[in-house]
Amino acid sequence: MKGLSRRHFILGSALGTGGVCPRPSYARTVSANDRVSVAVVGLRGMGRGHVDRLLGAPGARCVALCDIDQSMLDREQERVFQATGKRPRGVKDFRQILDDASVDAVIVATPHHWHVHMAVPALRAGKDVYLEKPGSHVFREGRLLVEVAKETNRIVQHGTQMRSSQVTARAREVLDSGVIGEIKMAKAWNFQQHRHRQSVPDAPEPPGVDYDFWLGPAPKRPFNPNRFHGNWNWYCDYGNGDIGGDGVHDLDLAHFGLSPETPTRCGSRLMEAASIWKASSASSRTT
Repeated sequence: MKGLSRRHFILGSALGTGGVCPRPSYARTVSANDRVSVAVVGLRGMGRGHVDRLLGAPGARCVALCDIDQSMLDREQERVFQATGKRPRGVKDFRQILDDASVDAVIVATPHHWHVHMAVPALRAGKDVYLEKPGSHVFREGRLLVEVAKETNRIVQHGTQMRSSQVTARAREVLDSGVIGEIKMAKAWNFQQHRHRQSVPDAPEPPGVDYDFWLGPAPKRPFNPNRFHGNWNWYCDYGNGDIGGDGVHDLDLAHFGLSPETPTRCGSRLMEAASIWKASSASSRTT
């Protein structure tokens, strides 16, 4: 594929190596014509971080931004303008980015329920995709993403960057050497401390927010601040909790340590624990 190695090298250097931008000397090897034109969809949290990395990446330029919250869109457009002197295009509907032939690659940093629903159309529109973790909200979407990436012959880079670190690369060498014998099982742990939000009543959507578009493929329901910015991940309509957040990194490293033939089974203990938790929660609510 003409241009594929260039894109893979430039975008991968900008975003894939543990989120570290290319070394300054790399800027001398990239002409203006070789810079990847990138659009970022979803501008809070990880999305804002990706804008930062694009601003520091000589091989890429941020040409378009997308968010359903006008305040987020205005903020990031201004940040890019202050840093580069050029204001990127701003849209609320990501489909306008797919129709833009000047965009080479799309970074998707939205709530999980939108991940594959944006990544697949982007691939079919001829864009390469950097997709935040988890790669999909549900299992079938993940398989669809792999199939469409192969079908379109486009690049999909997933936001589990730990495999790119030097420490992990060395760990791979140690595992492959056989010094600890045959690896038959890997376990992943992730512990987080979170505060429980008190329930609040439904409310009108904030000014400048296209809440209906934010819901997208999720079930329709009234706007509630507890299910929106900063808290949506705790609701299965939009997110996957800690296992789909930071836990994805630990699961990925556990999988990385196994042979290609494994695992043959996963999640059984998790499902068992979830069943016990649900039963105990139901019991506590009735006592």
